[in-house]
Amino acid sequence: MKKQLINFFNLIIVLFSIFNFSSCQSASVIHDYWWNNYRQGIIYSGQYLWKEAEENFKMALTDRFDDKLYASTYGRHLIHYFPHRELGCVYFHQERYEEAIKELETSLQFEKSAKAELYLNRARSRWINQNKTDKYLPEIIIYSPITNYYTNLSKIKIKGKASDDTYISEIKVGYKNIRMDVSQKEADFQIQYPVKQGENVIPIIVQDIAGYTNTKNIIVHVDKLSPVLSLDKSVLYSVINEKILLIDLYSFDDSGIADLNIDNKKYIFQGKKSINFKKKVKIISNINSIHIIVKDIAGNIIDEYIDFNKFSERKNLLAINDSYPVLLNNYFSMKTKRIRESDTHETKIIFLSKIPEISYQNQIIVQGRVIDNDGIKALFLNGEEIKIFHRCNYKFKYIYDLFNEEENLIVIRAIDVNENRIIKQRVIKKKIPTIYSKASSILKIADFKDDPNNNLKLNKIFKQELFNQIKDIKRFKLINKDDQIKPDYFLTGDIVQMTNEIDVNLYIKRTKNEYDYIARINVFEEKKENEKINYYYKLGVLAKQAVKYLCQELPVVECKVVDIKGNKIFIEVDEGSMVKDGIIVDIYRKSIDKNFKVLGSAVINGLDDGKPYILASKNNTIQKGDYVRTR
Repeated sequence: MKKQLINFFNLIIVLFSIFNFSSCQSASVIHDYWWNNYRQGIIYSGQYLWKEAEENFKMALTDRFDDKLYASTYGRHLIHYFPHRELGCVYFHQERYEEAIKELETSLQFEKSAKAELYLNRARSRWINQNKTDKYLPEIIIYSPITNYYTNLSKIKIKGKASDDTYISEIKVGYKNIRMDVSQKEADFQIQYPVKQGENVIPIIVQDIAGYTNTKNIIVHVDKLSPVLSLDKSVLYSVINEKILLIDLYSFDDSGIADLNIDNKKYIFQGKKSINFKKKVKIISNINSIHIIVKDIAGNIIDEYIDFNKFSERKNLLAINDSYPVLLNNYFSMKTKRIRESDTHETKIIFLSKIPEISYQNQIIVQGRVIDNDGIKALFLNGEEIKIFHRCNYKFKYIYDLFNEEENLIVIRAIDVNENRIIKQRVIKKKIPTIYSKASSILKIADFKDDPNNNLKLNKIFKQELFNQIKDIKRFKLINKDDQIKPDYFLTGDIVQMTNEIDVNLYIKRTKNEYDYIARINVFEEKKENEKINYYYKLGVLAKQAVKYLCQELPVVECKVVDIKGNKIFIEVDEGSMVKDGIIVDIYRKSIDKNFKVLGSAVINGLDDGKPYILASKNNTIQKGDYVRTR
């Protein structure tokens, strides 16, 4: 009996060992080819069997470590191989966020993908919230412009840096979003931002991955009106056969006057609103004129020449007794007189610059003079009051933006000390130069190479979606396959369908025969159980991204010719303009009231001392100051 009992217990031990061994065998991973282990991991992930998926991805990684869009298996067979990414997603679903972050970051180091970026942001956010590591708001550093910056331009460059103790997820400058595919600890940003006349408050908003935001405002003052200038009380007189000019200058600017320059001698005023400057100037016999320039802190200038050669033409400027001071009123087309009891409509508004009926430019300079013998009380330029002191003669200059493509009204209104009013107005029709109105470049979209494993044949659908979106922006002239017109650029690529995502590589051919790589774009959409993926929507998202990259690769940039050395014509481009070799440009000469004269076209050939240049033709008529515009 005792022997039978011992045998029974031995049998139980053996059966338990067999059962335990078989269980271990079923749970363990068979070391197969790496592509088979990876494929099995994908299958387990689709079934939410995270542990089994994890083991298979780890086994695949022991044989092949790198994530790759096209990984060669055997023969000519290729698969999409992302073991680090998929393992990171498995860790995420198991709430092992720190391990997920490590794997997803590794995946992105090998190969960029929208799925890895999405899950990396999610994993970072969950890990930060779980461990409560976000202690500070994001930091914003603005490199340029400084706040309370003054300018007379219509666009400014905003440059800065955002950082956080965790990760930055979003940056917004005014109404413009800065593209960020994945969260970063530090992110530099640079953008051209439009500004309008007056005060512009531009918010810079930065959000970290935990959802906390910080805002910093930039205040930019746009002033397109130069200082007003009056010299009507300046005096010419003689002392012991020497002629002396007593300059009595008054100037006002709402932004503030930066400096005054009299014959290259500079006087600094550091933003004073108004100045009443008096200075004695000895007139040297061989000097015929004095040049006076007033500049405001926004960069606007107004100047006046006092030409001594004209004095002999004004009898009252050369008195019989030269020791008596004589007013320079006649030099400014005025007569000296006392204020009368009745003064009717003697105020004069004189346009010193040509005001065209038609303008092909976005801005014109309106320069003029307001004169009243008794004194001017108020001056208005398009409704904006210019604060002035009661003098008789003022010169003004205004940079006027032509916003309307039809009629633009310029109104100058003045009131003298006797409440007499005068109004002068001009109507300007704005026209678009032919070089601006036509599509810049001729673009042909070649066929996109489709994935042989893709049953949906997405390339035709994507090509049509891309064609429609490029057509909508009116940036390029698109030609069809059968058109005989020679294109400036060819656009092509390949399109790959993967599980829940689509991948597109873009290439462009410029003047050379080979295609240049532009970018890889990718879209990922999580699929719920029994839900069909809307591939048309995903292709639309991809086409929109492709258009952005295309416009970055072929930017519309207008710049000036700054130097000519032999057959090299150097052009001035802003930092970050993305102008590069092989871009076709048109060269033209601007005018105000005539269509711009096109001088020819060329291709950017390279850089010399960091400056881009084009090669001139033998019979070129290109000069410094001409313009170049990329196609």
